[in-house]
Amino acid sequence: MRRYCLSVLVLIAMSAGAAAEAADFKLMSHRAIYELSLGKSRQAGEVAGIRGRMVMEWSNACDGRTHNQRMHMEVQRADGGVTATEFTISSWEAFDGNLLRYAIRNHVNEQLVEEYRGRAERNGADGAGEAIFERPEGMSVQLPAGTLFPDAHSDKLVAAALEGRSFLSARVFDGSGEEGLNTVTAFIGQAREEPKIAERFPPLAGKQAWPVRMAFYDIDAGDERPSYEVGLNMYANGVASGFELDYESFTVLGALSRLDVLAEPSC
Repeated sequence: MRRYCLSVLVLIAMSAGAAAEAADFKLMSHRAIYELSLGKSRQAGEVAGIRGRMVMEWSNACDGRTHNQRMHMEVQRADGGVTATEFTISSWEAFDGNLLRYAIRNHVNEQLVEEYRGRAERNGADGAGEAIFERPEGMSVQLPAGTLFPDAHSDKLVAAALEGRSFLSARVFDGSGEEGLNTVTAFIGQAREEPKIAERFPPLAGKQAWPVRMAFYDIDAGDERPSYEVGLNMYANGVASGFELDYESFTVLGALSRLDVLAEPSC
């Protein structure tokens, strides 16, 4: 099973704060809770069930956006065994998209298997830059020209949706080590309303969502097939009403179960 990358999880909660085409638009500071379950199991004998919860918290700060997230997921294998994953993320991204700070920890069966901490900076003129890691110590990743951080990529994605465009491709770096730099292609469907979601979650009432499908490719591998895909229903206020993580042999579904609006900063 491929590790649960920040790029997948961050882009679930589309932080759409600075889309130039949306005047006075701003990401809504919020806390969203998703219940996890098994979608499809394509290889018999591998995954029998999934349960868990993801809590995502997004907040506008005076100089950028902060994101805190925790996911607990238990994967029940067909042989009766269970693999428990605990994934935590804390990040901050400047409003201009040129600075990202991140801390990521991944535990599997209570054992720490991955930890990334550091900062990445871009040259605002061309988007090239470098990520320097505190953990693992000494690691660095060169960022090619045009590389975006997650929030900046999400801004462009929402701007594309608001313009009626159906496709966006970009290089995105999320902080998850050497594999954290990917080419992400996104297909955007027609905006639609979700009446049942609006009834349960008043902040989404009267708003439309776009169905989005994103595929993540290793920029160095030259693979024709993506490493993984994610589908979601994206609202322009920064909330996803549901998502699907699509790995080669199975999919994970996330259903919104609670949405809390958080106070905005007074800057």
